[in-house]
Amino acid sequence: MLGKQGWKLIRAPDALSSRLLKAKYYPKKGFLNATLGSSPSFIWRSIWCSQAILTRGTRWKIGDGKSINIGTYPWLRDPANFYIQRALDEEHRAMTVHELIDVDLHQWKATTLQAIFEKRDIGEIMKIPVPTTASEDIRLWHFSRDGCYTVKSGYRLLMTNIANSNSAQHAPGLWNRMWTVHVPPKACWEAVNMVHLVNDKNAAERSPRVNIKLAVDLLNNWIEARKSPRATHSQMNAPEEELTWKRPPTGFMKCNVDAAIFRETRLIGYAAVVRDSKGEFMVCRMLKFQGSIEVREAEAKALLDAITWAASLDMQHIIFETDSKTVEEAVHSNAVDRNELGTIIEECCSLLSRERYYKVHFTRR
Repeated sequence: MLGKQGWKLIRAPDALSSRLLKAKYYPKKGFLNATLGSSPSFIWRSIWCSQAILTRGTRWKIGDGKSINIGTYPWLRDPANFYIQRALDEEHRAMTVHELIDVDLHQWKATTLQAIFEKRDIGEIMKIPVPTTASEDIRLWHFSRDGCYTVKSGYRLLMTNIANSNSAQHAPGLWNRMWTVHVPPKACWEAVNMVHLVNDKNAAERSPRVNIKLAVDLLNNWIEARKSPRATHSQMNAPEEELTWKRPPTGFMKCNVDAAIFRETRLIGYAAVVRDSKGEFMVCRMLKFQGSIEVREAEAKALLDAITWAASLDMQHIIFETDSKTVEEAVHSNAVDRNELGTIIEECCSLLSRERYYKVHFTRR
């Protein structure tokens, strides 16, 4: 819970409580660089203790990149290390992320990256989507979907660090194994709580590795218990949904968009095909550029490119179809995520708000 108070000092520095603590304990620094100081109050001592976990999970999201130093700021998306690994020489030490971006093509300057960074750093940089519109660089919490600190994500990160600190008991991919079990996320946390609380006095003394393994076993047993003959029978007799392209209503066009990621060559491709209400081909667009971003971000970028392209051609009454349910739901949601996907979705929504007869639908692959 103290992590939430520390997070407020980072995200709301103009709040009265933030200004009071800053004036007294860290007038010339940020909270993450503040020291405990002499004769600290009980409140400040308690909040200050959250600094370690917040430092471990906080990174920068690139807007225009002008306020992010490439060598001293955590701006990569590698959860193991947000910093670049290569020690920079004097020439590059003061560079900002903005100097690595081609603002006209909205992509990374590949030749500049090759000249400055090593292979690992280049790979991580290429995973970051470059915004098409300039915005403010902001701090976000990496380990939550919306970029804001939560007690749950902080607890999970803390438990992971505890497991990693004991190399003799650590099993690689321990947490990942639990989160790949096909159950709702809430069930994972319930399983962890049950392992700690239900009729077991020795849970606190066991290693995190053993506790998480027991939680995984508990989840798998629960899944098996739910597999009844009735459920299997209904699944076997369920009619298969026939997936065919459907024509748009009269007066509308349909634009199907998709994205493809080629990890080995670090290339991303977008494609859009427009057909009329009779199903007749009208026009298409294909585009590729260097990068290695996440799948859902690539799908959102493909949608953004298609909307921008259609608007530039002065097309009206268009239904954009994407096979990404995540992107489609995000476009129609009122919630705004602070992460990179949220930035792309905001740009999509901004364009859609200007075009009254542009709609976004989901279709299965």
